[in-house]
Amino acid sequence: MNTDKDYIKISKEFISILKELSHTHSYSSKTNLFYAGQTPIVAYLLLEGFIHLTKNKKTISILDAGTLLGFKELMNNEQVDADAYIVKDTKVCFLDKSTIYEIFAKGPNAPLYSYLKDLLQLREKSTT
Repeated sequence: MNTDKDYIKISKEFISILKELSHTHSYSSKTNLFYAGQTPIVAYLLLEGFIHLTKNKKTISILDAGTLLGFKELMNNEQVDADAYIVKDTKVCFLDKSTIYEIFAKGPNAPLYSYLKDLLQLREKSTT
């Protein structure tokens, strides 16, 4: 999570599909989402509100609705390198590997299949 390439903006069309496939969590107060050094067990799709990414207690990025983060780290079993804090009144959709693999298992004609496949290839290229 060092660059803007690590945060993926998702279209409204795909957001509605992803919301149907996974659980949405609402946060009414500031909450830690994850810490630097953790290997995520889900990717996070920000539906409403904001997430602050910090390193050494300094804000490095503020993410808004439609942003997917932790996808590359989830799929490649990598550690995140920043802390993430959810701001008050924020909604986040959690996407686990099994949900992503279910999309892939449905084949190339399934909604999101080629989109997620392309994201994986882009993420792999950006890390090599």
